[in-house]
Amino acid sequence: MFSRIHRPSVFGIDEIATDLVEAESCDIHQTYGVGNTPLVWAVRNGHGGVVKIQLGWDEVNPDT
Repeated sequence: MFSRIHRPSVFGIDEIATDLVEAESCDIHQTYGVGNTPLVWAVRNGHGGVVKIQLGWDEVNPDT
């Protein structure tokens, strides 16, 4: 399922990613498509701002 955090990760929408991280209202480890987490989608699409925002989230494990 395409979660709320996947959308800003795929499309590079920093403001929405920030709001979701601050609200802690989504599962950052949920996978979509070929098993990619929101962090992987942000990296693959070159959205450095969203990557930095997600890496600032305590729950994010960049090794997953």
